[in-house]
Amino acid sequence: MRAVRFGMLLLCGWSAAIAAKAPELSWGKPGVSIDQYRIDSFECAKSGYFTDVRDTQQAKDAIRVLETADRELNNGDELDPNARVLRMRALRPDARVREVGRYLHTVVEACLTKRGYRQFALTKAQAKSLGRLPAGSLDRQLYLHSLASDPQVVAGQGVG
Repeated sequence: MRAVRFGMLLLCGWSAAIAAKAPELSWGKPGVSIDQYRIDSFECAKSGYFTDVRDTQQAKDAIRVLETADRELNNGDELDPNARVLRMRALRPDARVREVGRYLHTVVEACLTKRGYRQFALTKAQAKSLGRLPAGSLDRQLYLHSLASDPQVVAGQGVG
């Protein structure tokens, strides 16, 4: 089971790296204060983090595939290691773990929507400016807040 958990963590990190290439999106609420923005961000992230996925079909599928992959890797009677690798690729454990991530993403999105936030797309210039700021830095948070609280940005760049 440890191998399954390690595999899920590894694939989640890999999935996050791949997802980073997608268009830059953020969430905004016109006029939101920086304090409320931070509180809402934390609370919604926490709701996703603490969501129990054990009984979701996505998690059951991921665990089943990861356990099968683990057995394939540890099967010592296979003479051709390439055959094992091909069978593992056919299982696509990375896709199953991404499905769990998508499920958790919807939990966070629902929380933000319930609090009155709306998704918007960053312009290329905004994304470039954001890219220059270190992840987790106060400057980055303040820059995102400046966009997220601006009624013109949220309305004019709104998604969906």
